[in-house]
Amino acid sequence: MGISRLKILLLAFLLCTSVSSEVRRVLVLNSYHEGYHWTDRIMHGVKSVLEQEDKIELYIEYMDTKRCSDENYYEELKKLYVHKYSKINFDVIISSDNNAYNFLLKNRDELYPNVPVVFCGVNGYAPEQIVNHAHYTGVYEQYDILGSLDLISAIHPDTKRMYIISDDTYTGKMSRKFLGEAVDKIKGIEFVFLSNISIPALKDTLGDLGKGDIVVWAMYLRTPDGKSISSEESISLISQSSSVPTYSIWDVVGQGVVGGKVIIPDHQGTVAAQKAVQILNGTPASSIPVSFNPIEHIFDYEQLERFGISLDLLPSDRTILNTPTSFYGNYKTEIWSVVIAMFFMAVIIIVLSYLVYKRKEAEAELKKTHKQLLHSRKMDAIGKLAGGIAHDFSNMMGGVIGAAELLQQPAREQDETSQKYINIILIAANQAVDLTSKLLTFSHKGKNEKNIVDLKPVIDDTVSILQTTIARRITINSYNQGEYSVLADKSALQNVIMNMGINASHAIPEAGVITIKTSTKTLDKVFCKAVPFSIRPGEFMHIEIEDSGCGIPEENLQKIFEPFFTTKEEGEGTGLGLSAAYGTVVDHHGAITINSKVGIGTTINIYIPLLG
Repeated sequence: MGISRLKILLLAFLLCTSVSSEVRRVLVLNSYHEGYHWTDRIMHGVKSVLEQEDKIELYIEYMDTKRCSDENYYEELKKLYVHKYSKINFDVIISSDNNAYNFLLKNRDELYPNVPVVFCGVNGYAPEQIVNHAHYTGVYEQYDILGSLDLISAIHPDTKRMYIISDDTYTGKMSRKFLGEAVDKIKGIEFVFLSNISIPALKDTLGDLGKGDIVVWAMYLRTPDGKSISSEESISLISQSSSVPTYSIWDVVGQGVVGGKVIIPDHQGTVAAQKAVQILNGTPASSIPVSFNPIEHIFDYEQLERFGISLDLLPSDRTILNTPTSFYGNYKTEIWSVVIAMFFMAVIIIVLSYLVYKRKEAEAELKKTHKQLLHSRKMDAIGKLAGGIAHDFSNMMGGVIGAAELLQQPAREQDETSQKYINIILIAANQAVDLTSKLLTFSHKGKNEKNIVDLKPVIDDTVSILQTTIARRITINSYNQGEYSVLADKSALQNVIMNMGINASHAIPEAGVITIKTSTKTLDKVFCKAVPFSIRPGEFMHIEIEDSGCGIPEENLQKIFEPFFTTKEEGEGTGLGLSAAYGTVVDHHGAITINSKVGIGTTINIYIPLLG
């Protein structure tokens, strides 16, 4: 029992596989010949759909009835198709235009029994035509002849005559019939039908046309002597023979006509192929309704320009062919691709430039910070060394002074010479103690007593002392206003300002000016980070001491606060004044900076934190 079921399932699978892999055959029967623009465009629409489908074998036949269409020819075609396709079973047939449609209505049941037919390009269609014919559906041509003529009249309101050109083919006759029914409804315009006229006679007639005349190409593809010509040849003949605009009810726009309200063949082929696919997928043809094609307003820009027809006169839903395009229009995609690429390249360059700039800025900041760190470490190392030496030296000097003072006791009898040398020892030892005191101040090991002090009177007193101390050739200007309460050692800060003033006077060889200004200043994080001092952002007292002296060379600015560094002649200074001032400022949690230009002068800025 199990084996039987397995066989049944396997057989069903094989049958399904066979069905799903079966090739479906479609015959396309065209009324006209390959190369005829109308037929080619219908085929384009058909192929655009069927080529997207899997396992479809396409057979294409061209009946060529534009060139030959008598009854004997149709009988020969029938014999040919019987012989050619007697062993082929078609799944669906697509016909284009009336001759193929009528041929299948007459012969389908004999040639291809029960094979569904999808027609397109049929004009003059009536539902009763397929009442007794099963499995028919399709797309028929719907005209708006009256609308086409009204459109021409609206574009050319001065029109007096319209010349309708048609041949004696089936389509030509149908077009002439529809136009004849429409012209009776239009007043004020004379209609001249040039039907089945020879080429010489057509040229003569068109050559006499002038102002107020319009030509309508209804269909002229075969001459009275049976010669076939293409639509391009026909319209070129009319365009060269006539100096007035030519319109059409067929989609031959782009071949020399101005335009018109036309039928689109591509659409018919597309819709017919879509209906065929529905049938191939199992939908009965009888359940697919017959539809009609849309009509569109299409115009040729070159012909509009030729006859000076304004675009404002055309319907808003128009399509314009052969519109001139600029270089931008021709290469729009390429141009935008280049622009976008250049934009992104510019963005990348800007970003990279910014990153390089920030890197250089960071390197400069790092270099500056490193330099400040080295300077700070150097000053700290010098301070520790100087402090250690000064401390030990001060202790030794204490012993020397103590011994000298004992020798100087009045109880002891000393001669005059001994007393003289003892005094020399005491003076030298006290000077040494003063030096060590300055070194200790620089190394922050000095003994400072800090109290709440208003620095205004301290600075005023210091300025007064300087005015009596330094040479009269130097003028001291003081701008000291306001109260500045700080936690400070009054004497130490007074010594700082005194040392700065005396150094400034030494830098002025002749007449000059020293300016001392005080103010409050808010120091932010950027400033506090930029200077080599451990200070916090906040409110500071700013003491600015400016001189008009000779200035300090740039190579000396980094050494100016080092102990024993001096540019004075030997014996004129110890080089400890600025180092002591540096130590005092640091000890007060402040900062000191120097700006100097050789030949212009020097400015010293001292910042002491104010009490909150």
